[in-house]
Amino acid sequence: MKYNMKAEFNEEYDVFVGVEKGDTDYILKALIANPASLNKQDEYGLTPIHRAAYYGNFSLVHFFVAQSALDLSLKDNQGREPIDMAILSGNQKCIDAIFAKSFNIESEIYELPTQQEKQVDKEENPFRQNPFRNELA
Repeated sequence: MKYNMKAEFNEEYDVFVGVEKGDTDYILKALIANPASLNKQDEYGLTPIHRAAYYGNFSLVHFFVAQSALDLSLKDNQGREPIDMAILSGNQKCIDAIFAKSFNIESEIYELPTQQEKQVDKEENPFRQNPFRNELA
């Protein structure tokens, strides 16, 4: 009997919810249910990596840049690319990861997130509140 992963993961998984939670497992389920959601744009033109980069969440940025179908050329409604959002966050690792992916530079220029960084990304990030409703509209 062949196992059907798509049957297990349905439309209830929204990639943007996963980004808000900082949860790569949730995002993976959303991408299995709908692979096109990797480059999905919300009402502000933001993609999941735009949001992850703005939050300065290196764990998520690293996860997204590892996806071959990621389109880093997508711009939000104000003309900003994911690299611009990483710059706004001030997280150098996010900037380096997106820069490396943009120019197909080997991934050795940045390190994988540590467990401590993953924990900080989930709990202490000052951008965890949804800033897009007010600041980016």
